[in-house]
Amino acid sequence: MTESVIKEIENRIKSNSFNSKEELVNYLNSLRQNNQIDINLLNERYMSLLKLYDDTMTASDSLNISNYKDASLEDKNFIVSSNDGRVLESNSNTPLKEEFESVQNEMAVNGENGIANADQVFNYMEKYKKTEASLMPLSNLNINIIDADMLEKIKFFISNNRNNIFDYKVDISRGLFINVNTNDIYEVRKNPETGQFEIFKGGSAMYLSTPEMDPNGNDVERVNEIPEMTDEELETYINNNHLSQAQIDALYERQSRVRQAKQTKVKKLVRVRNNALDNAAFAKLSLLSIIIVISSVLFAYLLLSLK
Repeated sequence: MTESVIKEIENRIKSNSFNSKEELVNYLNSLRQNNQIDINLLNERYMSLLKLYDDTMTASDSLNISNYKDASLEDKNFIVSSNDGRVLESNSNTPLKEEFESVQNEMAVNGENGIANADQVFNYMEKYKKTEASLMPLSNLNINIIDADMLEKIKFFISNNRNNIFDYKVDISRGLFINVNTNDIYEVRKNPETGQFEIFKGGSAMYLSTPEMDPNGNDVERVNEIPEMTDEELETYINNNHLSQAQIDALYERQSRVRQAKQTKVKKLVRVRNNALDNAAFAKLSLLSIIIVISSVLFAYLLLSLK
């Protein structure tokens, strides 16, 4: 009896006979009241029937997870709520939609009222299945409960990030930073080889150490690899790229040098010498001198004759 009923339900799911997932759940719950149905067997197959519905109805009508995002940091997975910035640690590699659907089905099998929406599923996961990250606003930290190493990580993150600190929350127990607007997660770690802090997103480092922490100044040297640009292009480049403060200062210094080099230079007037004209002028001057000398001699001789 029970097997034939379950087979009939499977056929109805595949033929899209149920108008919604909630209608399917209500029907399955009603069968639990039927004395002719093996409840234990029904409960064993309950989850698979709901999953069959999810797989068949690719555009699920019961679960909108647009306010939730999965994020990862290498082997760490997280689920982030954009409603209130809560972050849950997740050990699952299952795609986010499938994980929400699985928990929603579990809630239905366990007798939760109706079909849970995404917010109810998230709250259920927080309560029974996952650990919530303890977050504090980066703009309003209680430094009395933060250890010295974490304070250094926070200082490093702020000094290497030009974004608004009001957009971030920090998990002081793990060194995780979350952008509450984009739901992106960052982590500050200390490089075991260099002993310097680095900022990670996903599985790769995003920022180099600042000059105070990097005596070789490699991050500043990389500025030379960036092509020259106009002031407007420079501002856009800085806003769109995660640069250390040292790199930004070096870019502005280089831009200043370029601007000074391109300023209009003062032209100095220099006389163009013409040898032919100079020779002619020299000849006229010599002739004039001879005439003056001869005139002086004749004038002196005339004066002596009159005596």
